[in-house]
Amino acid sequence: MNDLSATAGGRVAGSAGIDFEDESLDLRHYWRVVGAYKWRIVLFAMLIAVLAALVASSMTPIYRAQATMLIDPEQQQIVSIDEFYAPGSGNDQYYQTQFELLHSRQLAEGVVRRLDLASHSLVDPRQRDPDPAPQWRKWLRGYLEPYLPQLFEEPPPATAEQAHSAAVDYVLAHLSVTPVRNSQLVNITFESASAQLAAQVANTVALAYIEGQLEGRLEMTQQAASWLTERLDGLRQQLETSEQALQQYRERHRLVDVGGNVLNVNAAQLEKTTEQLVEARQERARTQTLYRQIQGVSADSAAALAAAPSVLQNPLIIELRGAESERQTRLSELSKRYGEKHPRMIQARSELESVQENIRREIAKVAESVRRQYEAAQQNEKQLEREFATRKNAVQDVNRKQYRLGVLEREVETNRQLYDMFLARFKESDAAEDLQTTNARVIDPAVAPSAPFKPRRQQIAALAFVLAFGFGIALALLRDYLDNTFKSSSDIEESLGLPVLGSIPHVRRKKRQDLARLPFEDQTSGFAESLRTLRTGVTLAGIDEPHRSLLVTSAVQGEGKTTVSVDLGQTFAQLEKVLLIDADLRAPAVSRTCGLDPGLAGLADIMADTAELDDCLVTVERSGLTVLPAGVKPPNPLELLSSQRFAKLLETCLARFDRVIIDAPPAQAVSDPLVLSRRVQGVLIVVRADSTPAPVVSAVVRRLRGHQAPLIGLALNQLNTKKGSQYGYGGYYGYSRYGYGYGR
Repeated sequence: MNDLSATAGGRVAGSAGIDFEDESLDLRHYWRVVGAYKWRIVLFAMLIAVLAALVASSMTPIYRAQATMLIDPEQQQIVSIDEFYAPGSGNDQYYQTQFELLHSRQLAEGVVRRLDLASHSLVDPRQRDPDPAPQWRKWLRGYLEPYLPQLFEEPPPATAEQAHSAAVDYVLAHLSVTPVRNSQLVNITFESASAQLAAQVANTVALAYIEGQLEGRLEMTQQAASWLTERLDGLRQQLETSEQALQQYRERHRLVDVGGNVLNVNAAQLEKTTEQLVEARQERARTQTLYRQIQGVSADSAAALAAAPSVLQNPLIIELRGAESERQTRLSELSKRYGEKHPRMIQARSELESVQENIRREIAKVAESVRRQYEAAQQNEKQLEREFATRKNAVQDVNRKQYRLGVLEREVETNRQLYDMFLARFKESDAAEDLQTTNARVIDPAVAPSAPFKPRRQQIAALAFVLAFGFGIALALLRDYLDNTFKSSSDIEESLGLPVLGSIPHVRRKKRQDLARLPFEDQTSGFAESLRTLRTGVTLAGIDEPHRSLLVTSAVQGEGKTTVSVDLGQTFAQLEKVLLIDADLRAPAVSRTCGLDPGLAGLADIMADTAELDDCLVTVERSGLTVLPAGVKPPNPLELLSSQRFAKLLETCLARFDRVIIDAPPAQAVSDPLVLSRRVQGVLIVVRADSTPAPVVSAVVRRLRGHQAPLIGLALNQLNTKKGSQYGYGGYYGYSRYGYGYGR
């Protein structure tokens, strides 16, 4: 089922010229689409071109005059005073500045005053038509003004200031300044409804710019000289003041700067003190370590003091330890010979005790020496820290003084440079007071044009035609792309994988009875031939096992399934005995299509056991088709059609007739066709061309296949054969819109 959906989706997109399966463009399809809409596209383009021509002809002709001016960045004087008023000359910024000056409001005001444009009839708002709106706007105003008077209040008359401002805005709006590429030329263009006014404004703008440059140069030179004179006095006083402040600062702080060596002595002393402080801290750390080794050990604890590393490493103590060891050895040897009270034993013991006493006294001296060394190291470190802080403060104080001295010296130097520079500029301004040259001149003055510049009616009409033609093609392609309906039997067969048994052309008839009589009124028509083709298709679909019971349904309402059922039944009735059952119990239409009385008893009455089959059968005289109407609308159509009683009725009908055709409701709306499809030998789906969306038909096919419905094919109804030929589809199943073998 998923494959079927993908196939349908790919084919619908293919109807717009794109096949999503191979991602290729069908240019021939695009050509056929444009060909189908070609006359409408041409008519639309011609209509738009005519409207554009009418609009262009109603527009006021506009004239354009152009003056060409040369702007030379090279100045014609040898002094450099022009740096005051032409900085950056000779570069892009300079030219861009000149272009902005040409389009400035101040220049436009000068042009308005020279030409008195504030009183010109084309510019002065006081001389214009108070209501220049088109006729339809005037009519709309006359209709709405009684209801909305506040929207149509007359504005107060314009004042002289407003007229002048409007004239300036008019000049700026219609003036354009365009540089000529890779040159020093500038085109000054002005557009106006008056050819003479356009030329006058363009020339006046150029002359006003040149005169403004001359006046600006002279004025700025005079202003520069005056300003330099005032500025020089101030700079001279400022220089003297800064020099006096520098000298007073040196004298007050007694600073002597010899080659920038003010800080050498203090810096050297600070460096030496820093080195001594580092050494003192190292000595204090060493003695502190020795002191911590004996710290906390009492002087009476000789054994603990004797174990201290500083004591053990003392040379005198090491020597005494050796003497003590000798005395102990001797005492040990004597003890082997003599007793405890022997004089030699007493003497040896006395000598040992004397040595031990010396060791104890020396240990105490070593401990006291370590303590004194540690205290001395601490005092030395503190003294050097105080000396370092003093030296550091002295150096910082000198640094601050030297920084202030440098600030004063730089101020004096800056003031001296400013004074020298302004003095040089003052001398240059004296030499430039006679400056009277300019760097711009008019090359080609503007002349009054003989023909309007716009609107160009022929070009507007041609452009409108081309744009409208392209827009029409785009609309045609867009409409075809968005159209997801079936247009031909090949579309259906490729999308759904089902054969199209017949294609019924579109016939303009007002009533369904006309379509039911049409095959018999003109059997040579294409409509009658299409029904015979459909009959042949249904017959060939069941060549091995004839479809004696045939269900006719559609996806949605309005696809013409009832008309197809009636006409197909009448066509089959020409060859065999056929029964048409109206199983659309919700909206029966067979009786109305066949021209029968809608109140006749029928299928619903038989299911309700209120009528017999023979009493409900009606024969259509012109075709011999037997019809079983729907009867009275029941409240439960689905239960009646799914009952065994209907199955037995269908068996009875098949025993009495060669073929039974059942007209069922649309399969998308109700489930009646799903139930009926299990009781018939074939199901025919009617699809209306250019109407039913392809996804809807695809969903109905999937739904019927999901219930194992015996689908035999589809019938394409109301096919526009003329439109199909325009799309390149040609005839269908052996006939065309002219009929097969019968002419028109």
